Amino acid sequence: MSWPLLYVMFLQAAVSAPAPVPGPPADPPAPVAITLTADNFIKPSQQRMNEILLDHVSPGLPGGAAIVECAVASAGKLVACRVVSETPAGVGVGKAALEMVRLFKLPPVLPTGEKVEGGIVRVPMHFGR
Repeated sequence: MSWPLLYVMFLQAAVSAPAPVPGPPADPPAPVAITLTADNFIKPSQQRMNEILLDHVSPGLPGGAAIVECAVASAGKLVACRVVSETPAGVGVGKAALEMVRLFKLPPVLPTGEKVEGGIVRVPMHFGR
């Protein structure tokens, strides 16, 4: 075997066997939407929720609304909650809703058999006087 032939064989081997390029990581599966009603939540008494509302909102406010988003931890506890929206803004409706939702809980398994741990829930709350 002569030297030029070895060189060509080496060059062919280097060109024909490229290193595999890793692709992007696979996306996790999309979460399944679960429809919840107020009956799915274990909530504090209406009296306790009224006390929380009065602690945060002026008595002259005719009403308001807020949406709070939370992660569902083990045993149905709502954690890492945040106010997504509040109306009217800046008068304490969001703070009141956030404090109330921290007292809410979901059963670990819904009546439909779906597990709630690891899910994300949005809780709309409406306040009227």
